[in-house]
Amino acid sequence: TATIQRAPPTTTTTRSRAKAKAAEAYEQRKTEWAKKYTCVQGLRDTFGTNTNALWGDLDAVTTRRLYKTLLPRALMQLWIDGIATPEEIAPLAYQARKAAKLYARERSQLPYRIMAQMMDGVRTYRQYGTFQPCGLSYEQLWEKYRNDDEHDLIDGDDITAKI
Repeated sequence: TATIQRAPPTTTTTRSRAKAKAAEAYEQRKTEWAKKYTCVQGLRDTFGTNTNALWGDLDAVTTRRLYKTLLPRALMQLWIDGIATPEEIAPLAYQARKAAKLYARERSQLPYRIMAQMMDGVRTYRQYGTFQPCGLSYEQLWEKYRNDDEHDLIDGDDITAKI
């Protein structure tokens, strides 16, 4: 019987396998990150629950600090490193920001929680005609930033000077 010998894999095949493996690892990390940071339950599991469900356990300053800490700044690095496009990152960032807002409000003391929801509701009512106590929808937020960018370009502002 004749034995068939295989040729060693080519560099192209090895590279494409490595690329596929890297893409798979990226998707796995992204999925794990999303489970942890894009829903309130994931944040509760990671950072704990409110010790006083009705009144809340964080004052206004601590709540704001928690919210800012949870904002998805790490996603920006994916774009800077060329790993992901803004179109891929934007929905994840929105979900993480929304979850951070809801989680921080859940942990805040009742008067601050009510005040924050009222402010969001009034703000969205004035802008869009609907009372939304949880803030802007993804589409509304996208439109807001698109309009801000167009306004900056019309005014000739240097966007990089604001960073």
